[in-house]
Amino acid sequence: MLVVLAVVAAALQTMSAGIHVLGVAALNPAWRELDGPTYLAVKQAADRRFPALMRPFTLLGLAAVVALTVACAVTGSQPSGALAAAGAVAAVVGLLAVVRGDLPINQRMANWSADALPVDWQEERRRWERWFALRTGAALVAAGACLAALVAVGGQG
Repeated sequence: MLVVLAVVAAALQTMSAGIHVLGVAALNPAWRELDGPTYLAVKQAADRRFPALMRPFTLLGLAAVVALTVACAVTGSQPSGALAAAGAVAAVVGLLAVVRGDLPINQRMANWSADALPVDWQEERRRWERWFALRTGAALVAAGACLAALVAVGGQG
């Protein structure tokens, strides 16, 4: 049972981290090269589509790593429990970055018009990129912790 939970948690967290890394490494730099109205059109389109992809990875990944943490605690499996707990904390940090940073900025940007961008639109974009980078870092830590927990669980059996 622990191995199955560890595989599911590691798979979901790793897929989420991969998607985020793609954003930080490729999409965000490419979008930075766009003029304001074009950037806004692309960002608004992405924000209409991205949540349907990321919500399942985020919530199911968090549930899986929390379940793994609890299962490790119940079975006394260490160090896999500590690694899973670190993954759970990182996943929560990533979720908080979404709720406190990404989403409020996305909601403001959804109401912008390409004909009348706010004067500080580039600063708002930078703020969003910083929150997204925090979210990405948390996703990488969660993925690494879950992969390490998987290795630890596999080594116990």
